[in-house]
Amino acid sequence: MRCPWIPLSLLLLTSCHRHYIVREPLTAQQIIQWSSEGVAPEEIIRKIDASGTVFVLDSRDVVQLTERGVDPRVIDHMMETYHRDLRQRYRYREYYYYPPPPVGFGWYGPYW
Repeated sequence: MRCPWIPLSLLLLTSCHRHYIVREPLTAQQIIQWSSEGVAPEEIIRKIDASGTVFVLDSRDVVQLTERGVDPRVIDHMMETYHRDLRQRYRYREYYYYPPPPVGFGWYGPYW
């Protein structure tokens, strides 16, 4: 009689493995192309969120996107991706923050 534990344990070990999906980041040129093709702004925003791309836009980029016909809601959302990323990084930084020692027990000890 065969032991069913070996295949079952292998199945359990492989099911715990995380599978990461590598997504290609979007470019501003793709956003411009979708806008010129007539894709709805809500659909472009959904694609930006699904890709996880963080756009760092300066004023020249915003002017270029506006001149090429990108909807202002899409541009605002592209700028918001950077701010969301900063907030998320700051949130992780706060998690590992240790407060300073109480008064009197600083770097020089209680008799300073």
